[in-house]
Amino acid sequence: MITYAVSGLWLSATIPFGYQVLSLLGLALYPRSRRFERFRSHQLAMILLLPFLLQWSLGGSVASSGVALWAR
Repeated sequence: MITYAVSGLWLSATIPFGYQVLSLLGLALYPRSRRFERFRSHQLAMILLLPFLLQWSLGGSVASSGVALWAR
């Protein structure tokens, strides 16, 4: 996230930051709701979307091949 921001890629820096915020929000709300299935589904969806959105924001698979390697 910091690397993207320093490089001036603000959209690409915002995506992992949003992931962190949503993940912390989910962790904060989970003890109140006790709905593990919903928490798990949200986390899985975010884990699957993060590499796709980062790759898209960096310009496709050729320009962002490091993201695809990091996601494996």
